[in-house]
Amino acid sequence: MHYRSSLSLILLAAAATVACSDNSGPPEPVPVTVRFDARAGAATFRCGTSYPGIGTTASTITPADFKLYLHNIRLVRADGTEEPVTLTQDQTWQLDDIAMLDFEDATGSCTNGTAAMRMQVDGTVLEGDYTGIKFILGLPFSRNHADVATAPAPLNQSRMFWNWNAGYKFLRLDVNSTGRASGWFVHIGSTGCNGTGPTAAPTSCAQPNRAEIALSGFDAARNTIVLDVAQYLSASNVDVDGGGPSGCMSGTTDPECEQILPRLGLAWNTTPAAPQALFRVQ
Repeated sequence: MHYRSSLSLILLAAAATVACSDNSGPPEPVPVTVRFDARAGAATFRCGTSYPGIGTTASTITPADFKLYLHNIRLVRADGTEEPVTLTQDQTWQLDDIAMLDFEDATGSCTNGTAAMRMQVDGTVLEGDYTGIKFILGLPFSRNHADVATAPAPLNQSRMFWNWNAGYKFLRLDVNSTGRASGWFVHIGSTGCNGTGPTAAPTSCAQPNRAEIALSGFDAARNTIVLDVAQYLSASNVDVDGGGPSGCMSGTTDPECEQILPRLGLAWNTTPAAPQALFRVQ
């Protein structure tokens, strides 16, 4: 009887030891940094540098501005399931699930820029094995139509804002080219918004122009997401003003947008969306 009691106690102690060492609980949030960089082909894309061979005319361009907003960033597992990245709230570059990237530093031809640059997104994500990433280029509708003068950072950037009705420029890529020394511009944002005037917030926009970007083969510990300006502009003539503003301002009557919006995976008039050509994994 004493032998059996001792054996029972030994078995109970062993079971308790196994239970305490069991690491099969739910995954915990871990820090994650998603790194970005701007390139023109293999070359780093920075203010004060010229880049030849751009677009259909093999023009030479110099950067004047390059900023963008992202939101709803998710890491993707091999089975296709997604896990949202919870962004660090830094009161400068990240707000709620919105992150701003800034690839200009106010040097050289970027005379209207700011010295601070931002080429990463910081946050946490549940620990796991991830093989891809998804995010939306642009701002959610609820954040896109307000007063930039009273908005918190990073939504307080007046150079990224049109007006209350149209909202923000989700992507601003300004360059000076061989044929357009005064500037050739890509400003992506919502158009066809139904507000009654420039200071009236709409209830909807006919062309939201929010681009869902999906990239495979991405490991945040090893990879960088490259924004390749040369690849993105390869179908565009950056030396010509096709009517209205020089470049693409997201309008349905802006002819340069036919080579710009579809290459972000967005339709333009009757031109269907194409595979996005701006972002790649390196």
